Amino acid sequence: MFNYWTEGGFIAWGQDPDPNSGKTPLRLFMDGRAQAAYEPKIYRLWSEIMSGGQVAAQIVQSARMRKKKLSAADYRKIGNWASKALRKHDVWVVLMPAGEFNKPMVKGLEHDLDWQIVFMNNKQKMFVDIKTAQGVELFNGIFSGQTVFPDEFSKNLVLANNAFLLSKEEKDSEMAFDIALKAFELNPSQVAMQIILAAAKFPNLRSRIEEFCKNYIEEFEQEKEIISKQDGYHHRTVATSIACAYLRQQAARQKDVELAQYYENKRRSYDEELKTLQEKKRW
Repeated sequence: MFNYWTEGGFIAWGQDPDPNSGKTPLRLFMDGRAQAAYEPKIYRLWSEIMSGGQVAAQIVQSARMRKKKLSAADYRKIGNWASKALRKHDVWVVLMPAGEFNKPMVKGLEHDLDWQIVFMNNKQKMFVDIKTAQGVELFNGIFSGQTVFPDEFSKNLVLANNAFLLSKEEKDSEMAFDIALKAFELNPSQVAMQIILAAAKFPNLRSRIEEFCKNYIEEFEQEKEIISKQDGYHHRTVATSIACAYLRQQAARQKDVELAQYYENKRRSYDEELKTLQEKKRW
């Protein structure tokens, strides 16, 4: 498996090693000892894959010069390079922490149809190569019920994410949206909000998404005094900021300048609050 280096020890600890060889079922690409226990060339290889290689470096540099964001086509190129690099070393599963979600390599895998998400929550994303027997078994198990999840939140989150990718008819997208709402109800947080907003690509869901965002912001503000003292307040605040940004964008598209500014002001106030929470290390 390809993992983030600081998490290697915990991943190994969570597995039962073979009693004869001492090897874990999922062999680690790297762990917290990094250059202390691994050959320098292995650490350099890990770093190269993490960065997306020269392909990502060139694409990112070009985008910066043009003052443009990376496109879906850019991410597909990075994902194609990463996929080949991972397969060269028999990697079929990739686990990445939230801090890497928006990095080129991880976004690249998200745009590669051969790599599918089989687990996600606010802290981790796990991809598998569905061109491998192990990968396709885990992926298909999401829909058959054979793949086991640690909780209902991550189960519904992954079901909604993959259902949206596979949806071809309006009724399918409606069912996927209901699953996404269930995930958000279980854990109001940024990753669940992002899955809900990603459904905006389906025209039949846009009015429901807008109504959901408005209701959530209103509910959050009404109960803020109570939930500010509860666990998960940081995640809820991030979700509220994302909802405000979405509504601002929709208002701008409708050329409602006043409403767009209203939601932009709200978003900024929540972002300021998030900075305060981070300074106080309140998560």
